[in-house]
Amino acid sequence: MDVTKELLPLEYETIHIGVEMGPAELVVDDHLVRTYAYGSDDFNPWYFGPSPFGGAVVPPGALLWSISSRTMWRTYDVATDKGVMSKEELTFLKAAPVGSRVRLDSRFVDKFVKRNEPYYVLEVSATDASGDVLVIGRWTEMTNMRPGLALGSAQPRSSEPDAAWWVESSADQTMAVASRASKGLIPGTPIPTLRKIVRFRQILAFAGPDRYGEPLNMHVNSSYAASIGLPAPIVPGILTSAYFMEAATAFFGRSWFETGQLRTQFLRPVYPDHELVIHGAVRETVSEAGASRQYVDLWCQRESEIVLVARASAVIVD
Repeated sequence: MDVTKELLPLEYETIHIGVEMGPAELVVDDHLVRTYAYGSDDFNPWYFGPSPFGGAVVPPGALLWSISSRTMWRTYDVATDKGVMSKEELTFLKAAPVGSRVRLDSRFVDKFVKRNEPYYVLEVSATDASGDVLVIGRWTEMTNMRPGLALGSAQPRSSEPDAAWWVESSADQTMAVASRASKGLIPGTPIPTLRKIVRFRQILAFAGPDRYGEPLNMHVNSSYAASIGLPAPIVPGILTSAYFMEAATAFFGRSWFETGQLRTQFLRPVYPDHELVIHGAVRETVSEAGASRQYVDLWCQRESEIVLVARASAVIVD
């Protein structure tokens, strides 16, 4: 980070639509991959050795994880961040080999006020050296966390366009668990469950001083988190959604890197040392351009609470 550059406070008034934050170039080396794997607790062997693409490939989430620290937080001061992730929409188009050079870009594409709270929409992308897009996405965040604001108290309204997919699918417990996507799977078929406990050291890997160059942020600094109304440092949304990416990678295999789509809604905050259980079930299989795309509902549970939900899909490769 250029410490001589004057950074802007991240506030609704300082967010300018259409202004590019980047590009930033990055070599996605083995160290970056291993740091991401530790932070997300995802040690898929494809990230460290042979894969269906030949050599080791970069976890798609590692590209997304790198974008904010190398673009957005070189324009805005992370120590002023009061944003809480609301929604994430991702499309994966191509795998990146470990050791390859990528271009990272981000820009604000919208800001709005909803239920008296300010939000922004950040569009992000990663492109390889040949100009092919690897991943594109949009993050929607509420920008004004403060004391007295109750996170997770609102429920989806039936009038909202996305309300139908808010409701987590109930897996049919009488059916065998399906470890891989297949055209023959029927709705309700459960997929393997993941169990995770987010440790503070893992959050440091994602959002600590080595990432942002500034220890004073809401994810790693208890005093700052308390000053904006949080009971403890909050787990970054990109870290919790990484668990959905891990489940989808295991289920869809190679196709996830080239045709994967993920839409995540963040319902309640997640804090360190809580056990999270990630469930999933097949929702439907539809025809798409001569192929079949399978949709899976995913939900992340903390004890009896659903803290985030998602719908993942990819083209089936039998």
